Amino acid sequence: MLVPQLVRARATQPDGGRAYEQRLVTLVVCVLGAGTALAVWAAPQIVGLYTRDTPDSHEAFEPTVTFARFLLPHSCCRRSSSTACSASTDRC
Repeated sequence: MLVPQLVRARATQPDGGRAYEQRLVTLVVCVLGAGTALAVWAAPQIVGLYTRDTPDSHEAFEPTVTFARFLLPHSCCRRSSSTACSASTDRC
C-alpha cells in the first residue's frame, strides 16, 4: 500500500522523496509508540481478557501483568523497526 506512494514520491519530488519518506517513518514510529504506551498502560486489562480469574483470586495475575509489560514494548518495537527499515531500504 505504501510502496507505490514511495515510488511516486521518489520519481516526482526534487529531493528523491526523502522528505516524504522521513515524514512517513516519523508518523509510523509515533503511532506505534503511542500504541505501545497504551498497551503497556492497559496490560492488566489485556491479561484480564485471557484469564478467567480476577486479580484478587488469581495469585499469578501480578507477575503475569509485569511479564506482559516487559514483552509488549518489545513486540511493538520490533514492528516499528521492521516498518522503518521497509520504508527506508537504503539504510537497513
